[in-house]
Amino acid sequence: MRFHHLPLIATLGFALLSSCAMPQHSQAAPPLIMGYYPSYRTTPAPADIRFDRFTHIIQSFVSADANGKAIATEGLSPQPLVPDAHAKGVKVLLALGGGSNGEDFGRMVRAPAKRVQFITDATKMMSDGNYDGLVIDWEQPEATDKAVTTEFVGQLRTQTKAANPASLLILVVNSKPNNSKGYDGPQLRDKVDYLQVMTYDFHGPWSHAGHHTSLYADASDTTDGKVLSFSATLSYWHDVQGFRTDQILLGLAGYGRGFKVNEWYEKPTAPSQYPEISFRDTRALIGKGWTRQWDAEAHAPWLLSDDKTDRISYDDEQSCTDKSRWIKQNNLPGFFIWEMTQDYVDGDNLLIAAAQNAWKDATN
Repeated sequence: MRFHHLPLIATLGFALLSSCAMPQHSQAAPPLIMGYYPSYRTTPAPADIRFDRFTHIIQSFVSADANGKAIATEGLSPQPLVPDAHAKGVKVLLALGGGSNGEDFGRMVRAPAKRVQFITDATKMMSDGNYDGLVIDWEQPEATDKAVTTEFVGQLRTQTKAANPASLLILVVNSKPNNSKGYDGPQLRDKVDYLQVMTYDFHGPWSHAGHHTSLYADASDTTDGKVLSFSATLSYWHDVQGFRTDQILLGLAGYGRGFKVNEWYEKPTAPSQYPEISFRDTRALIGKGWTRQWDAEAHAPWLLSDDKTDRISYDDEQSCTDKSRWIKQNNLPGFFIWEMTQDYVDGDNLLIAAAQNAWKDATN
């Protein structure tokens, strides 16, 4: 098995880490493992969650209304999740924003009075619910939002730390450089505890057919294969944006993306049978009209329909094993998954289990 160490990681990483007083995550320690738990999911119920698979559960989402008021999505409640998790030594964070709330969230951030209202509300939700911190998932700032994004994150950090000095603040960002121009890394890196990079959705219904969460660059994809991978993502957020390696968490995909094409890298002319599908359901397709394939260059699995006109890009146990080892070797503190109900099969999180076990077995 090959592992790639990025050329500037050792030198830049040492300089950045040495200048920071923030405690570093020991590579001898277990990984940070964060799982998103959307309020609209009911399985697993809190009582059935494998808390031993996670260090942090992220309950989502809290949105912003037209006046900037923080609104919990239907079904979101700290009870019984927070006390159940705390009893198992697992922290619970509250996620703000989300992909479906991007426009309202953006209007709130850009309006100072609405921003004050939202920050006050969100901090109170955190305190009242006994959450251990907040996750900012604004999808997504524009290039012109760079200054206001920094201001919002700084103001939220000030309020949350005042409410609970031990609380965490995490920033979620896009994996694609062209969609990340609204962030000022040097100004943001000391305002957040961790950076979560959405290392999935590299491709989907909006693009040509390609891997949506590959570990390595796919040279066969001459359009954007070189810039859309785990390895390229880490290089951008560390080397270009300047976040420390001990801050960066990369994401595993609990779901797949389907493409109705005869060959990879074509533009689909019709929707796939499965434009989006959970890992649990992709697993059930194998041998029932679909065959698993493996791209050895990208370290990415995919399914091919028996009539060879449809294919699904996804994560499985093998790719998550490879990713976990690579993450550890590149001195990152752990990983997260969107989302933790999608790989839940027969009482366990199969993708997280594979990644967790790989971390234990890997050596730097």
